[in-house]
Amino acid sequence: MVRSLPAGLFLSCLFTIALTAAELPPAAEQEIDFARDIKPIFAKHCLQCHGPDAQEGGFRVDVKQNALDGGDTGKVILPKESHISPLIERVAAVDPELMMPPEGEDLLTKEQVGLLRAWIDQGAIWPDTESAKVEVDHWAFKPITRPEVPAVTHQDWVKNEIDHFVLSKLESKELTPSPEADRYTLIRRLYLDLIGLAPTPEEIDAFVNDESPEAYEKIVDHLLASPHFGERWGRHWLDMARYADSDGYEKDNPRPNAWRYRDWVINAVNEDMPYDQFTREQLAGDLIDNASKMQQLATAFHRQTLTNTEGGTDQEQWRVEAVFDRVETTGAIWLGLTVGCARCHSHKYDPIAQREYYQLFAYFNNGDETTTDVVKSEAAVQEYEKNKADFDQKVSSLESELKAAKESSAAQQTEWEAAIHQKIAAESNNPLQYHPLANETIIAPEEDTFDKLEDGSWLAKTRRAEQGQYKITANSAVTDKPVVAVRLEAIADDSLPGKGPGLAGYGNFVLSEFRLLRNINGQPTPLQISSVTADHNQEGYHVNASIDGKADTGWAIKPEYGKSHQATYVLAEPITLTADEQISIELDQNYGTNHILGRFKLTLVTGTLPIAH
Repeated sequence: MVRSLPAGLFLSCLFTIALTAAELPPAAEQEIDFARDIKPIFAKHCLQCHGPDAQEGGFRVDVKQNALDGGDTGKVILPKESHISPLIERVAAVDPELMMPPEGEDLLTKEQVGLLRAWIDQGAIWPDTESAKVEVDHWAFKPITRPEVPAVTHQDWVKNEIDHFVLSKLESKELTPSPEADRYTLIRRLYLDLIGLAPTPEEIDAFVNDESPEAYEKIVDHLLASPHFGERWGRHWLDMARYADSDGYEKDNPRPNAWRYRDWVINAVNEDMPYDQFTREQLAGDLIDNASKMQQLATAFHRQTLTNTEGGTDQEQWRVEAVFDRVETTGAIWLGLTVGCARCHSHKYDPIAQREYYQLFAYFNNGDETTTDVVKSEAAVQEYEKNKADFDQKVSSLESELKAAKESSAAQQTEWEAAIHQKIAAESNNPLQYHPLANETIIAPEEDTFDKLEDGSWLAKTRRAEQGQYKITANSAVTDKPVVAVRLEAIADDSLPGKGPGLAGYGNFVLSEFRLLRNINGQPTPLQISSVTADHNQEGYHVNASIDGKADTGWAIKPEYGKSHQATYVLAEPITLTADEQISIELDQNYGTNHILGRFKLTLVTGTLPIAH
């Protein structure tokens, strides 16, 4: 007959051939008395790791029921069958890796193993009088009792039984109660305690001027009936229930309907729902016969777990994490215990075995998350839909006005700039001139190659890199005038994706940084660029970003693909170059995915700039 082994021993059996019954120390032939023969063995060899202070593997040998129930891997004492009892296999060192005790000189003798075998074969008789009692002082395990009302000296101060306890504590400290607060203070305390809101001046005046004996009680009844009472006191439960309006983790997506559970809790408090009903509906409202929509809504208590929707996550991993959260939250709220310790091992301080933790885990692990519509009434739905339609219409109208205003402003800006350019150009005796570079060479990443076209532009010939730096080295073709700027032309071309001017599939590019360097004392030295303008800027990718010193920003042209564009980089100080002086221009393109220039041209600018800088 093949008998299944506890999970913790199964793997060891794959590598170790168990001793046969004949090879184990033989069972003692005498009749065993637990107190005389077995208890001393447990006390000397086992209690340090499996006693009241520690229960390794969830196994305890000083309490009868715990010992017979076994540990985290299952039963270890099999009455009448010592030859296959895991306890005997451990103490007899069937597998040296699993022998007990695990180390030291405190190993059991063959005679002691024989006594244990005989005790098990004789039925593992364990008198109740020889078992320790589990003493737990944690408040969560104590029954609720009504204490005796303490006697006090100043009986005239007492108005109810609670006052006895308060006054008794004060008198034990030789303290006397504070005098009764004035009515202004009383009503403020009442409002803040019961509904969390301060009273209005009118409410204060009404209470202060109310001379009836029931004035205070009337205010209390009024506040207890207020919907704000549930808001004030329901929040404590919502905190424990980890209520949130978003998912948490990296995405933290909103939960637009989470407020329905919040309102359920508030209404339950306001309606003074009995705690047993409050418990049943939140833990298993959907399992109640003919459950109402509100009872189903109560189970949203279990849907307050964090949800991880980040790309690449393992859905099963985070489903299991949600089950862990439900187990531990339920334990904290309804048991008053930190059961989470038992997720990894039997609890060291409370009588919670790891096996018991996963029994509760199995209960929640069988549940599926579903979504259901819960509405207060059909009229409420219709009112919401009407209000939502009105809201959407107002938003649409405002968005149209905003769009028109932006378009009008942009047109006026363009018109104004053109007029300024024309005015300055007409008045200037030194019009702008554009000069090609001489002796240009280009270095690009990953051995990308370019053709130099007749108009002086560069056209990508082979394209291997998705990002990187173009470095153009050249001489100046103008030596008699100061250079005030450098113009970069991104040129559309039919040979490029989407006609360019970039190499992205639709023709875009991102120029991360533009630098101009001059050879000073034999060292390439960056020249300061004071400003830059472009004929078109993609939203979020303004040309200013190409001189901000940041590698993760840049200039782009969406949605103006398939068209030529230009940017003019203005020098902080004009420079005069000699014919043999070499300059360098660096174009950094860090966006990736082929967002690099496919055809471009560089020219030096002389003359009077049209816009002050």
